[in-house]
Amino acid sequence: MAFFGVTKEKIERIDPHTNADRLELCRLVDMDFQFVIGKGSYEVGQEVLYFPVDSLFPFELMELLDLTVEKERDGEKVLEGRLAGKNRNRLKTIKLRGEISQGLVAPLDILDKIPYQNKSISDFANGDIYDPETLTNYLQIEKYEVQSVDDSNNEYRKAIKKGNVIKRFFNKYYYCLYNVNVKMDRLSFLSKYDIEGADRYKKVVDEELMDSFVYITEKLEGSNLSLTYDVVKDTFYVNTRNRTINNYFSKHIWGDNHSFKDRLLMKMSKIGLLKPLKDTDRASGFYDLFKSKNMYEVLKDIADLRQAKQHVTIYGEYVGPKVQGNIYELKENDFYAFDIKVDDAFIDSVGFSTLCNMHRIQHVPVLCSVDEEKTLKEWLDGKTVQEASNGKSILNPKALREGIVIKPLDETYSQRMQGRLFIKQRSPEYLAKGDM
Repeated sequence: MAFFGVTKEKIERIDPHTNADRLELCRLVDMDFQFVIGKGSYEVGQEVLYFPVDSLFPFELMELLDLTVEKERDGEKVLEGRLAGKNRNRLKTIKLRGEISQGLVAPLDILDKIPYQNKSISDFANGDIYDPETLTNYLQIEKYEVQSVDDSNNEYRKAIKKGNVIKRFFNKYYYCLYNVNVKMDRLSFLSKYDIEGADRYKKVVDEELMDSFVYITEKLEGSNLSLTYDVVKDTFYVNTRNRTINNYFSKHIWGDNHSFKDRLLMKMSKIGLLKPLKDTDRASGFYDLFKSKNMYEVLKDIADLRQAKQHVTIYGEYVGPKVQGNIYELKENDFYAFDIKVDDAFIDSVGFSTLCNMHRIQHVPVLCSVDEEKTLKEWLDGKTVQEASNGKSILNPKALREGIVIKPLDETYSQRMQGRLFIKQRSPEYLAKGDM
């Protein structure tokens, strides 16, 4: 799980704003985030609380931090948040007078002024009051999460309210069938696939990656999707970010016999009496997409080639219509691979590239291939990682790319990151595109 939380940091430098006399640009020690502050509001060396991008603030804390604005509603003046999102409480990357601002800081003494806590943070904490988890929970900061492609709750609520009594009943039944037979917890050996951001791990970039030979790809804006082949059970599973979709819908692929209830529901769907929920179509569509790409045979071949004893999983990005705004303007949904795991070990960049070429696996766009044998420093060619992350997408040159992913050619363990050495840099220009 990629790190998220409120942290105590120290201000490293403050520079003049390029286009505003009353604003300044601020950076923190060992971080690469830039954010805008009011002139004279902070000093170099001052310790502060840092709130990361995608923080969701409680209203009372927004009031304390002067993040509210007075609006007139129905003839009355009311206070509203002045951040982003439906509830105006989401902290986003923005441009302020032409300069990127990622996150915000607050003085440490706000911890003594929290209006919605009936006890001090010292009483709240079990130990270190500046532990990120303690700070985040005490301040009631939550993380904004992009809706996963498998979230069907809204559709379910709409479906059981539409049509006559019979149709509402079967819509409700079909949904329950979908949840019981299709959705389940993620496979026990699969954790969420998350990549840490380069902005928070400046030393990792400078000291562990800068002089390493690297494999760099475009980070696509879509939804995480993976296919797992269980070697022992000779069974396939599709996994979204939050859960596994079992092989109930693989009956459409293998032609197994359906139960009477299944056949009845399918017949009712065909004659128009029942309109299945879109998520059931989507679940089946995931399997059909992998079938169209011959991925079942490919994963079996990889299992044989790599002598897998338990399972093989191929990870990738699901993009296209109705996925994250379809910024690539694709006409059909598609899958672009970015990682392969055999049993409990990820295949290194050279092995991944070789397997993709050998099996014609469609992968994410490559910006620095394994054959180029370039170090990160050579590839950057004088640019910062943030600057290099900006640019146009290879999938659609009209769209800004979301960012880049950097891996060493060899699988490496990072002590600082307590895990695999690989990192992402989301493009500041892309993140601030709504404010540019």
